[in-house]
Amino acid sequence: MSRHETHVVHTESVMSDRRKDLEGTRVEAELQRKWMVLGEERMLDGRPAMNACRVNPKEKTLVLVPAQESWEELHHATENGNVRLVKQLLQQGAGTECRDENGWTPLHLASLNGYAALVRFLVQRGAVVHAHNRASYTPLHHAAWSGHTQVAEFLLARGTPVSAATEGYLTPLHCAAANGHLLMVQLLLRQGADPAAADANRWAALHWAAANNQLHIMDFLMSQGIGPDLGSKEGVTPLHVTAEAGQIEALHRLLAKGAKVDVQDSLGRTPLSIASSNGHAEIVKLLLQAGADVNVTDRYGCSALHKAATAGHLPIVCLLVEGGATGINGRDDLHLTPLHRAASSGHVGITSCLLDHGADVNAAGWLGKTPLHLAAEKGHYSLMDLLVSKGADRTRRSWWKETAKALEAERPGSGDISGQAILGPP
Repeated sequence: MSRHETHVVHTESVMSDRRKDLEGTRVEAELQRKWMVLGEERMLDGRPAMNACRVNPKEKTLVLVPAQESWEELHHATENGNVRLVKQLLQQGAGTECRDENGWTPLHLASLNGYAALVRFLVQRGAVVHAHNRASYTPLHHAAWSGHTQVAEFLLARGTPVSAATEGYLTPLHCAAANGHLLMVQLLLRQGADPAAADANRWAALHWAAANNQLHIMDFLMSQGIGPDLGSKEGVTPLHVTAEAGQIEALHRLLAKGAKVDVQDSLGRTPLSIASSNGHAEIVKLLLQAGADVNVTDRYGCSALHKAATAGHLPIVCLLVEGGATGINGRDDLHLTPLHRAASSGHVGITSCLLDHGADVNAAGWLGKTPLHLAAEKGHYSLMDLLVSKGADRTRRSWWKETAKALEAERPGSGDISGQAILGPP
């Protein structure tokens, strides 16, 4: 590997690590929000733990079935709300704690579907009210997810912990808030649920309601004394969540309730920075109207403009530069400007916008490289042509004495680019 290739790989590795660190929290949060699916998909090819019974349709009797089908009959009967068949199967020896591959018991299914009579019957037959599936969801989580208050009241009366937490520290209150079940939220709070309890991503019920635009849940929680900046000590507030999820109405509601527009999370990101990175132009516009500071930087020195330029969101870049981004030549901890980021990522339109608003075309960043160096390393030919037309110095040397002209010449089929337009990528 040549010296140039070694430096390019090292530079890309450092930049990649920074991006991964910056986006790690967002990705984790997005995955869990998307998939606060209360149970994993029920596979049909797993191994059950016990024999069960099947109805013989001709003789109307129950017969033993192979072990691999043991849980299916009882679970299917429960899922369909077939109380008579459930009773028959239990009389023939099926167990109330029969589980599928994901640890679901019949009580989980009955609770999820709101079969109150079946829930009572299963508990009377010995079903464990606080049984956990493999992800540690209880039947109360399932009832809360679906908003079945009658089932939840019965489970709570039978001793189910109101604040039982999953492996990700999700409580039934989180499930109810995320899905907009106001009566369930009120019930759980009356039973002692902690409205400030946070999950593994440090989201409380208000965060979940905001992420899913459940305005009536947000209003109720805030009327109970929960502040709009809940979680600011840990760094993640509902305003960050709405900026990430692109929930305009929820964000507007939080701002109206006095949420701090420039609050920073544990990585130093503001709601404006997050919205800029995720391409939510309407959220950016609303935050700017609320007085968000365009020039706040995170712990890595990146501003909202760095984020938008890297991600390729041209409308947001235009909003930011028109909204008073004085740091158009601001540098992050790699000494890169937004123009470096745009050039490295090959965003021609953003590069043009930044240059039109005063970006330094020859700014030297990491290892003394200019935007033209970075564009040359990545083979962004049309972008190189634009930079040269705006005064980029093709002979300027990096710390390793490399010029953009030399980098271009290293590519197969490349020639001297002076005096000719650079061809676009094939």
